[in-house]
Amino acid sequence: MQVFEHQDEVRDSETDVAGVVNHAHFLDYMANTRHKHLRALGLDFQVLLARGYMLVASKIDIRFRQPLFVGDSYCVTSTLIQPHGKQFGFEQQVLRLPERTLVAKAVVQAACVDCQSNAPALPDDIKQLLAQGLMEAPVAEDVAT
Repeated sequence: MQVFEHQDEVRDSETDVAGVVNHAHFLDYMANTRHKHLRALGLDFQVLLARGYMLVASKIDIRFRQPLFVGDSYCVTSTLIQPHGKQFGFEQQVLRLPERTLVAKAVVQAACVDCQSNAPALPDDIKQLLAQGLMEAPVAEDVAT
């Protein structure tokens, strides 16, 4: 399996008074990484929307292992899961750096939806991009500024 990674650092605004990241921010971290992963594969969200489609997360199963604190560096991994029918998915992990300690992991089920009918629809060209993403070499991205 090929893994995409995005690195970042916990910001003050993402934590509570004790400096612990609120659990809801993990969903943002993972969504941001999935979007970057798909863009790296050549999937342009604006072009997709102009064609009348949008990508949505339909189910997220997340397991928390350890907290992140203000100032912690972390990376989020994103690995595509083989598309099935009109759905596809990702396995994701949040890892504290530099040790790469597992902080949280999730399985995300996603779908491509026709904006007019709200029905799942996975066009062939998107299936091909996803299939190509399953075979390509790993992609990594530097720390965001």
